[in-house]
Amino acid sequence: MNQPLAPQEVAFIVDGKTRLLEVVERIGAPNQVLKSSHGVVTRYHFTDAKYFRADYGWGLRFLIPFLTPDLILGGGGFGTDVFQLTYDERWIVRDHTFALHANSSEFRFWPFEDE
Repeated sequence: MNQPLAPQEVAFIVDGKTRLLEVVERIGAPNQVLKSSHGVVTRYHFTDAKYFRADYGWGLRFLIPFLTPDLILGGGGFGTDVFQLTYDERWIVRDHTFALHANSSEFRFWPFEDE
């Protein structure tokens, strides 16, 4: 898996002008190279993770000094996102897009939210 890609990191890509070699020099080799009926498709996979943890009992230690209850709620998610480019027969970028899978890495406030 590559490190996360941000839109600023791929802003140099101009559809119809940028070549595959320029893309590889700037962001590295793709994780996948696929053939399509219109040319070649490359995909960069990168990870996205979110985590949340809260101790709701922390404030009670000021009210009840002899008892420090831990009321901890935490959770998170981990997912894979994709940056995809398509190329024409001359290896020039036709179009590019982020295919973000936001739900795979979103925090779920379990048990209070349905999955």
